[in-house]
Amino acid sequence: MASVMTSVGKKLKKFRIAADLSMEELSSLSGVGQSTISSIERDAQSPRIETLALLCVPLKKN
Repeated sequence: MASVMTSVGKKLKKFRIAADLSMEELSSLSGVGQSTISSIERDAQSPRIETLALLCVPLKKN
């Protein structure tokens, strides 16, 4: 299960960078705290599905 979460954090960072967004900008657009985004990207926190859904909107990922 840890490997699945690891790939989620790495993919989130990859998509954020590809969208040319800073963590601060993604936070503002998604309503998810910057510290939460950072924790997810560093694989220090497993995201809830609701959080992922909020992050997908500004990243234009369905």
